[in-house]
Amino acid sequence: MRRLWVWVAAVVAVLAVAGLWLGWLPAPGWLPGPWPAGRTETAGGRLATVRVQRGDLSVTVTGTGTLEPATAEDIMAEAAGTVGQILVKKGDKVRAGQVVARLENEGQTLDLEAQKLNLEMRQQELADMEKDLTQMQVVIPQSGKLQELRVGSGDQVNKGMMVATIADPAHLELVAPVNVAQRQDLAVGQEAEVFLPDFLSSVSGRVTKISGAPRGGETGGALYDVTVELANPGALRPGMAARPTFITPAGRWQAVAEGQLAEKEPVEVKAPVAGEVRHVFFAQGDMVSAGAKLLDLANDSLSSQIESKKLQIRQAEITVAAKEADLPKMVIASPISGEVTEVAAAPGDEVRVGSPVAKVADYTRLEAVVPVDELDIAKVHPGQEVEVTTDAVPGRKFPGRVTEIATEGTAQGGVTSFDVRVALDSQEGLRPGMTITASILVATRTNVLLLPLEAVQETRGQTVVMLAQDGGQPRPVPVKLGLADVRFVEVLNGLEEGQEVLLPLPAGGTGNNFSGGFRIPGMPGGGFPSPQGSRSPAGGSSSQTSGSDRTPAATQRSSGSQGGGDSR
Repeated sequence: MRRLWVWVAAVVAVLAVAGLWLGWLPAPGWLPGPWPAGRTETAGGRLATVRVQRGDLSVTVTGTGTLEPATAEDIMAEAAGTVGQILVKKGDKVRAGQVVARLENEGQTLDLEAQKLNLEMRQQELADMEKDLTQMQVVIPQSGKLQELRVGSGDQVNKGMMVATIADPAHLELVAPVNVAQRQDLAVGQEAEVFLPDFLSSVSGRVTKISGAPRGGETGGALYDVTVELANPGALRPGMAARPTFITPAGRWQAVAEGQLAEKEPVEVKAPVAGEVRHVFFAQGDMVSAGAKLLDLANDSLSSQIESKKLQIRQAEITVAAKEADLPKMVIASPISGEVTEVAAAPGDEVRVGSPVAKVADYTRLEAVVPVDELDIAKVHPGQEVEVTTDAVPGRKFPGRVTEIATEGTAQGGVTSFDVRVALDSQEGLRPGMTITASILVATRTNVLLLPLEAVQETRGQTVVMLAQDGGQPRPVPVKLGLADVRFVEVLNGLEEGQEVLLPLPAGGTGNNFSGGFRIPGMPGGGFPSPQGSRSPAGGSSSQTSGSDRTPAATQRSSGSQGGGDSR
């Protein structure tokens, strides 16, 4: 029995080696791309091989989307009113800040004027109060005799109330008539000589008042009364006759008739502000001088009234500022430069705050949003280069870059994708609405060891290739792989440049369709494993397959070359 088991084991070993040979049969006609391939004489016959060589590798993530302007703004009304003018039409080019519409609101304008008047009145009231605060003293207006004193300490006085009268015994007044011709040459302040018949002499005087209304004279002519003030040297008394002669630019004019000397009318002293009399400095009958202080007043509530008035003014200022701020909102301007794509209002329309008036788009910068599968989104980062193509402009490739990646994915049909925003650097020939394909460059390798994917298999948990040996039996060699695209894979360890490995037989024996995966005869195996543990998406242009039957929104695509390139 033991000899039987030994015999069986030997047969199995022979069959396994035969299977390895049978799995790598000549098929150079389906090797993808310009790659050094040939045939090698082995113990099992002539087999197709491929040489390990250095080259560059690039991997992209691809998605489709629709071009749209990078910036589009709805122009909204910022104030309520009636549309007075629409200054643009669809298709017009506009600049940022250009006026596109004007609103009208008569009630708003009138309300603003009313608020301004209210503010001015309150400001004037405050000025009067502050002035009153500096006038809490009653000052004697002219020198003379305190003829009458009407208040005492503790009395309340109102603004403008008469509190005393001042007589001036050192001066007398004379009222004398003049005719119409003389009246035309007279003016207040002019000098006059007053002739006193009782003394047969004259004294100097000054015109202080000229009547504005004429009165009839004894002969029927119109006469005007002129008041002259003169100093009393001491001998003059009220009731004495006197006749003035006026000194004018046109000459000297004597009054038509004499008049009589009289005491000057007492000057009234009035309280400049309301308040309480705190102190009286003179008694009735005292002789006083102009400018002397007669009373001290106090008004404890005036300070609080001033503070209250200041608050009212501040409130009125805020109201006016708010109303004025609304006025520019009656002029609606475009926030960006671009083209008017829609006009949503017409003259006469009533609009509210936030009502749409027009829409402007900036077609000088285009972008697209492409969905990227959750399997690939970790490879995508802002700033990565993008190659954009479209069937609408065949043969052209447009450069771009990733500008934004959605933080939240969208699930549909069991597949989650993330929106990636791509901005185009060049857009000649492109128009909004075109469908584009965006290839995002996510990784590159430069001057690395490469093999076609078809040369690599997985067996018993190991990734292996069949290393060709001239005249000898091919042997399986474990390899460590790196980055892979749809055609080639990076070899990190296990092979050297120039070594030849066998190519496997395609499924069905011919062609280049590897559906169902590559298998080494007699050994368990499956599809080529995606490098570094990632899953190879189904539905892409890659010849890699995976056990998943899902169709992601974006597929991983790539290209390998034998030239140099930058590592990314």
